[in-house]
Amino acid sequence: AAHGDDQTYRLMTNEDDPAANTWTPIPALAGGAIAPEAAAAWTGSELVIWSTTTNKQGRSIGNTASAYNPRTKRWRTLQPAPITPRRLAAAAWAGDRLLVWGGIRNLSGGRLGYPDDGAAYHPGSNRWRPLAKAPVPGRALPLAVWTGDRAVFIGGMNLGDQPRTDRGNVVAITEQGAAY
Repeated sequence: AAHGDDQTYRLMTNEDDPAANTWTPIPALAGGAIAPEAAAAWTGSELVIWSTTTNKQGRSIGNTASAYNPRTKRWRTLQPAPITPRRLAAAAWAGDRLLVWGGIRNLSGGRLGYPDDGAAYHPGSNRWRPLAKAPVPGRALPLAVWTGDRAVFIGGMNLGDQPRTDRGNVVAITEQGAAY
């Protein structure tokens, strides 16, 4: 859940006692509000949120990532990922690293781009490294899951250069996937 006061959003967490059915506010995210198109994963000790910063025209201009530690009740800002900025990417915790893949970019002239690459974040070194390009086209909103020995990214949408609809429904939902 989120609560807004003066445009600063605060995450809420059910702290330590679900039986109490109570919420406790946590500090605002370091660096500002969380973009609604963010990808997030739980590492076992931190909530990592990966997103993009945009310009006034809505184009992604930079990557941003933060981690929240509920024990210390503090956020920390992570290094930017070495991939092109994008929205609507997927994230999966792979046991020792966060994997971010896919997404959508607003290009010039109203065109859309769907990156088929990603990056891995290693908390121990506080560093990112690029992932190999996937054998499937990039897409926005793919599903992501860690199976215990690989991440599976599947589904999502790739509308090509321009959004298309068929009787009001978005076309180009894909069932393709790949494992990393």
